[in-house]
Amino acid sequence: MVDILVIGATGYTGRLIVEYLNNHPERSSFTFGIAGRSRTKLDGLVSKLQLSAGVKSYVVDVQSRQAVDEIVGQAKVIVSCVGPYWLHGETILGSCVRQGKHYVDVAGEPAWIRDMIYLYDFNASRTGAIIINTCGFDSVPSDASVFISSRTLKEHLGPDTQLENSISGFDTPSNVSGGTMISMLTALEKVPQHKQLASMQDFGLSTAVQGVPSHPLQLTYKIPFSKPTTYGSFFPIIFGDRAIVQRTWGCFEQMSIQPWYKPTEKERSFSYGPRFKYDLCAVSPGRSWFSAILNSLAMYAAVLALLLPPVRWILKKTYYPSGEGPSESVVKNGHVIVTNVTTSVPTPSKPKTSARTTIEFKGNSYLLTATTVGEAALTLLFNHDDLTPYAKQGGLFTPMSGLGDVFLKRWENWGDSSILG
Repeated sequence: MVDILVIGATGYTGRLIVEYLNNHPERSSFTFGIAGRSRTKLDGLVSKLQLSAGVKSYVVDVQSRQAVDEIVGQAKVIVSCVGPYWLHGETILGSCVRQGKHYVDVAGEPAWIRDMIYLYDFNASRTGAIIINTCGFDSVPSDASVFISSRTLKEHLGPDTQLENSISGFDTPSNVSGGTMISMLTALEKVPQHKQLASMQDFGLSTAVQGVPSHPLQLTYKIPFSKPTTYGSFFPIIFGDRAIVQRTWGCFEQMSIQPWYKPTEKERSFSYGPRFKYDLCAVSPGRSWFSAILNSLAMYAAVLALLLPPVRWILKKTYYPSGEGPSESVVKNGHVIVTNVTTSVPTPSKPKTSARTTIEFKGNSYLLTATTVGEAALTLLFNHDDLTPYAKQGGLFTPMSGLGDVFLKRWENWGDSSILG
């Protein structure tokens, strides 16, 4: 039995997660194992990272329910890195639900997550399995920045404060691994269109409650209170990230509006309120209005180009193959800076107030993913009693609706949050 098992460990993201866990300051306090399709690649990973003899490795066919059930049964927490999840993810998640195991993944695939919610959320609440989707760059920075801004506003104005508009600006170079590209192409070619569209609708992952419609997509966005004024452009991750943030909203809101349930003050403080809206954008080069328009047009053109079969064929032939991605220097020398501004709903006694949260990480989006996934797995392993009240009973959750404050405490010097004057 191992504490954490990384399945898909020899892929690009999987290798970074294994390296992060292997070098973790708490390494002596937990055991972990690795699993993949190829014995040769697993042995190569052990050699390259100089993993100790105590790190067990397993060869597994993720399409075989029996094989997956066997290795899932030998771990307490499963980390799944087997994208495209639409093709390979359900067997592992389903096994964790049936066996009551805890699970994290990096699935930035809303249509797949929507299917998993409908298929497994109730059963997970019966077996006690805590399933946390999208624990990487998709969608921790969005989910966490809103959660932290909400906390800041409620500490200043009171636990019943409701949120209105929230926007996050992402400043990070664009790096897409081969596996991520294959997942994007799979979403276009394999996922039924009606499921893709359903997952992209407002509150498409919030199955129990619905909020107010989001703002329409724009060519330019303006980060409030930025000096000098910072403009942003369309960022394709908005569809997945907004769906996750809205599911977090839904998890918190569902409990607060049940007439038969009397939430505690702490539980009430999780609610964002019925008027909450979330936007995100990419901070444009030069941060100017004109560059934001140009960048948006380029992003829209790139998205439309992916709809063309010849373009997808060329990418399959020329892009990073699955398992490869940005170089080590790009990974370590990159950056992720996320600035969120969230405003409260004014009341007769309390004027509209804004909080700004900045998350700053040294390293590119894949290194951030390795860090947040590793810490999410360790949170489930070590801090079960400190999870949100919603997660303890089991089910399918987002990072913040499941892990909450205890997850954030594992981040050291990542940024700050404050009330704006």
